Amino acid sequence: MNKKIFNHINLITFILVFCVGWIDIIAFKLFVFDRTGFHSAKASVIGESLFTGDIAKIALLVTILLAFIFGAFIGTKITMEKGCKSGLLVTSFSLIVSYFMKDATIFLIPFALGCMNASTSLTKVSRTTHISGPTTDIGMHLAKGEYDKAIFYALRWIALPLGAFIGLILLDKLPLIVVFLAPSIIIGLVAIIFDKYLTIV
Repeated sequence: MNKKIFNHINLITFILVFCVGWIDIIAFKLFVFDRTGFHSAKASVIGESLFTGDIAKIALLVTILLAFIFGAFIGTKITMEKGCKSGLLVTSFSLIVSYFMKDATIFLIPFALGCMNASTSLTKVSRTTHISGPTTDIGMHLAKGEYDKAIFYALRWIALPLGAFIGLILLDKLPLIVVFLAPSIIIGLVAIIFDKYLTIV
């Protein structure tokens, strides 16, 4: 077994990114109707919405972005003071609460994912809610011959689509409360079980 690939950091990364894919697709389909964890394309969409005069779309995107930024702010503060475990527990709690406060999902879900992304970014796990930057990292590390690092970032391209795929399958088979709360709880369990590997770097 290659310890450079099969290690705790890669496992943690895979599980968390998998959960993001799962949560994001459910949020997109049922609650927020836009992507809550990754935002690169939003700049272009905002520009298009300005052109077409779609003020409602702009308001939605700006709300999601501000919630994500606020989540990242809180996640950084908490993680710097109390560790990544606390940041991930806040993420888990916020997601669970969002299910029971559906009018607030437009804020709570991106807030939670911003919190998680900032918290993990301060550890070896790095960013967990988007794959634009990591896609560049794959190419950079391949060019340097750092194949273990390229694999570390490539795992996101497996985990996130797989999470979305599984989320949609389960949405057709299980009650919504189970489908939405399961990944939210898994994030909390990862924080507790793998706490010693989530040290700030």
